[in-house]
Amino acid sequence: MPNKRGRTGKLLFRKIAAPVIRFGPARRAGFSMIGKKKRLTEKSREEWDNEGLYWAQRGFPEKAINCYDRAIGLDPRDKFPWQHKANALRHLKRFKEAIQCYDRVLKIDPHYLAALNWKGWCLYFLEKYEEASPFFDRALEIDVRDVSALDGKGWCLYHLGQYEFAVSCFSRAVRVAPSIEDAFTGFGWALYNLERYKEALSAFENAVRLNPMSVTALSGQAWSLYRLGRYDEAVPCFSRLFSRDESSAEVLSAQGWSLYHLKSYEAALSCFDVALETDRKDASALDGKGWVLFRLESFSASLRCFDRALKIESNRSTALNGKARVLHRQKHYKEALRYVGRALNSDPAYASAWDHRGLLLHKLQRYEEAVLAYEHALELKPVYPEALEHMGDAYFESGNYSAALRCYEKFLEYGPVNARAAERKRLAFRKLEEGAGNEQLARRADPVSEINEVRSLQEMAAVSNPSGTSGSGLNFFSRIRNYVKNVGK
Repeated sequence: MPNKRGRTGKLLFRKIAAPVIRFGPARRAGFSMIGKKKRLTEKSREEWDNEGLYWAQRGFPEKAINCYDRAIGLDPRDKFPWQHKANALRHLKRFKEAIQCYDRVLKIDPHYLAALNWKGWCLYFLEKYEEASPFFDRALEIDVRDVSALDGKGWCLYHLGQYEFAVSCFSRAVRVAPSIEDAFTGFGWALYNLERYKEALSAFENAVRLNPMSVTALSGQAWSLYRLGRYDEAVPCFSRLFSRDESSAEVLSAQGWSLYHLKSYEAALSCFDVALETDRKDASALDGKGWVLFRLESFSASLRCFDRALKIESNRSTALNGKARVLHRQKHYKEALRYVGRALNSDPAYASAWDHRGLLLHKLQRYEEAVLAYEHALELKPVYPEALEHMGDAYFESGNYSAALRCYEKFLEYGPVNARAAERKRLAFRKLEEGAGNEQLARRADPVSEINEVRSLQEMAAVSNPSGTSGSGLNFFSRIRNYVKNVGK
């Protein structure tokens, strides 16, 4: 068998290789013709560029870049291979190299819209928002309706905290192109940060309709519903978010807070526990768990959660107020008042903390200060029945029955008859008929009189001295400043 295989090999050699050896000059001439043919079929700049586009469209950016380099080598003054190479580098997230290529394009053609836009976006992806913004401006000078430039400019302004201007850009973008999900998402987040939650929700709903898989838009929708108090609708949104990213403690925590507000305490507790398994240092989950345990009257465990949250975020206003609530239930009113003061120093617009401060001052029989605290709560949250009832109680205990009567009447307008408030109203009316009462707090007979006083002082300040140095105005502002400064005392 080996000999047969050897003979076969020799036979093939004689048939194929021998003629080549015999006719050496012809062989050399043949290879020479092949070289000439190769030179005759060398690809042009357009062909290399098109081949690069071919590979780019099929998901091979590295091969595409090699082709663009060959095209650039043939004609470095042609902007299109530079532009296409920049786009391929951008898809590979090699933004700095992409920017260098866009610079070459803009050197050849300073008004090339695509290069201006994409250079702006590359700078945006590198979080260089101030540097990116002028390139979008240059693009908009060329075409005021360019959606990419409007969208990019809007996002830059958003990240720079200029939400009003961002809203203007995004609103123009969605008017020009109502099918761009990214612009609706940016529009929603800019409105959200301006606390225009209803408008933000509408924008996010449009974004989710255009792209149901957009996590950023769905997150905005969930948080807008949460801020609007529509917790029953927020919960399924947060559930969908969690299904996309099961490692997100933030989403679980937000879902837990929504369930807490729906008074589904056991379900909320489960969410917070799972969030803490993912991230033991999630202050929001610890804070939320503390509030759930407080509602379930597990005060010692609740206090431990608030303390852990405050070790992570020492100025977390909800945890400070939560700890104050536990201390309140344990009748440590003065210590609780200090924690409420810290909560209000951290967040002066925290209406619930102002209401809680009023309750603590009431317990300490500091009724006038309690009324002022309730009025601040009502200024921040005009529809706040609980604060009205508490204010009525403060007036009643101080002997100002006419003011108490007004508070109870307003409170009872908000919903089903509250037996306690109805009884207090009846008692206040009887006291007035008997001629009893201490009118020491008469100047606050209207539950929002302090708010009206604030407004009148502001108007007086503006009229008496437009520069803002009116004695009345300065007196008012110093009063408020001192009040907030000493709020924990």
